[in-house]
Amino acid sequence: MNNGSNRVGASGNNSRQDLLVDLAQRLLTFNYPGDPKADNARLLPGEVTNEFPSDVPLPEDKRLIGSLILRTHVTVVFDTSMMPEQLTAFYKERMTDNGWTEPEPWPFFGQGGFQHNMVQDVIGTVFCQGLASISLHIQDSPSDNSAREARLKYDTDPRRSICAQQRKQRKHFAGMFSDVIPSLSAPSKSMQMPKGGSSGGDTHSETSAYLRTDLDLSSVATHYKDQLSKHGWQEQDSADDGPMIWSSYKFKDEDGEDWDAIFFVIKVPRKQGVYMLFLEANREGMEEDYPGGMNFTFS
Repeated sequence: MNNGSNRVGASGNNSRQDLLVDLAQRLLTFNYPGDPKADNARLLPGEVTNEFPSDVPLPEDKRLIGSLILRTHVTVVFDTSMMPEQLTAFYKERMTDNGWTEPEPWPFFGQGGFQHNMVQDVIGTVFCQGLASISLHIQDSPSDNSAREARLKYDTDPRRSICAQQRKQRKHFAGMFSDVIPSLSAPSKSMQMPKGGSSGGDTHSETSAYLRTDLDLSSVATHYKDQLSKHGWQEQDSADDGPMIWSSYKFKDEDGEDWDAIFFVIKVPRKQGVYMLFLEANREGMEEDYPGGMNFTFS
């Protein structure tokens, strides 16, 4: 006995396909109470929508899935056998050649210190052209174990684009934080989460974070030491003390002022693969001045 849950119309498979597209469009349509502009979704299986910028290329190694068109943005989806780093490099090269640029880091996440790498996982790799923005997202393909799924999201409303929002945020927070500490990224395939973000001023700056990774303590320390060295920080002393590795540094800021700094990484007890990171810098001669107007003199 058929209960009606799998009934197909008289026109057979074509009708079923039409219903499938109609169902998907309805489920993707957003209607908010009181909003006169319903965000009605349109789907184009196997096609790139005309609303998508013509100067944004697709790699030859692709299986085009199709396009999703909404009021504020459009998304093009394809599968590829290219590795994530290859696909990212492909777009960075092609987009730059076509006049697109990568934006500066977001406020709080690009003013120096340990960076929150979850931001890029959520937003993707972003390219700007004026206020227009394209973001690239890469993940494992749900239909092909050997392929990656790539999504190119184009914000058609410049007022809501990632690039426009970031520009507003940078203006709002300009000058609020010291950038004497360079931006420090996590190792590959690791998750870095700032612990209270970064803080600083004219004479003092510090940043801290938690890191989850498969690397051992020595490899973690080396990863960050290499980044500091590339920014001109000169290591003075270093020691491996059980679950902690520390290093002291000297460097000059953009104005030629001398700074002293200390970096340490600690393996968190009872948490496999979790480390705490800390970096503090003080302008030379100001080591005894601490926040809150207190001055400590040591004899």
